[in-house]
Amino acid sequence: MATVVETPASTLNHVVRTMFYLVTPNETSFQHIDEVPDYVDKATPVFLGMLILELVLGWAKTGSLIIRINDGVTSVSAGFLSRIPLLFVRSLELSSYIYIWNNYRLLELPWDSPWTWWLVFLGVDLAYYWLHRFSHALPVLSVPAFPLPTCHILQPLRRFPTAWLLARLRAGRACPDATAAFLEGSDSILSPLCQRQLNVLWAAHQAHHSSEDYNLSTALRQSLTQQLASWVLHLPMALAVPPTVFAVHIQFNLLYQFWIHTEVIRHLGPLEWVMNTPSHHRVHHGRNPYCIDKNYGGTLIIWDRIFGTFAPEGDKVVYGLTKPINSFDIIYVQFHYYPYIWREILESHRNQT
Repeated sequence: MATVVETPASTLNHVVRTMFYLVTPNETSFQHIDEVPDYVDKATPVFLGMLILELVLGWAKTGSLIIRINDGVTSVSAGFLSRIPLLFVRSLELSSYIYIWNNYRLLELPWDSPWTWWLVFLGVDLAYYWLHRFSHALPVLSVPAFPLPTCHILQPLRRFPTAWLLARLRAGRACPDATAAFLEGSDSILSPLCQRQLNVLWAAHQAHHSSEDYNLSTALRQSLTQQLASWVLHLPMALAVPPTVFAVHIQFNLLYQFWIHTEVIRHLGPLEWVMNTPSHHRVHHGRNPYCIDKNYGGTLIIWDRIFGTFAPEGDKVVYGLTKPINSFDIIYVQFHYYPYIWREILESHRNQT
């Protein structure tokens, strides 16, 4: 009888440690892309175990269920739905990365170097911070005013607002009315375009924020379309970083964010100076005024401290969208924002004609 050799990546101890980034470069460095484990798939039983543990601890603490059945089922269903595309094609995020690496890389960092491992740890998390921030609100950079030849085709391009437009587009999360008023007052043809781009980012991400509860099932409420917009900011790393190192850290960054979706853990002391924690991420999921557009970090909270988007947990957090969707229909949760975008596009077109 053949002996099955258990690899480190398949042990329960190793899988649990990947969810807390408690792994070393030596045990998670690979030369070939097909050697990189599907850590997210291996962690699925751990997700279930931690959900049950949270239920038990929550019951012991409050005497009642901390997960509403309808909300929990919607969140878990969204998690399964978000994995369906991976049954047929490799992640767009990874495929595009490999393409850039194979065709345009400028240098090749060693795949087995701890320095490369730690550099990519920081790079992936920084890219996640900006992607996450852009998914909520993005400043619009426009072109300075300049003269154009007298030509009816170029007439729409005659004037542009200058410098940074200070208003930040909330794309439906915080103040869509203010956004609309701002766009109506702008004569730049770039503004409607930028609004469309931002709305698409938020349309993909809003599903994750639609729950009015905050527990481990909320972490599974992922968007089916999120990766269609999440791959761009990682591509610069493909100019130097081997895909195997990137493929490891993009999974660890996601896995780390599972356990911080809980109210069972309150505060973690000095760890909160550097790491993203349940307390920090509760603020991010809040719709209280002090919570809006705060704490975008994935694994580290230092990016929020550096770029001015950090807020400590204060008043009791009220979770969910500023305009609740009031539905547990998984299809509606995933796609309800896209018809709004289409109506905005049609309205913008009518206003310009």
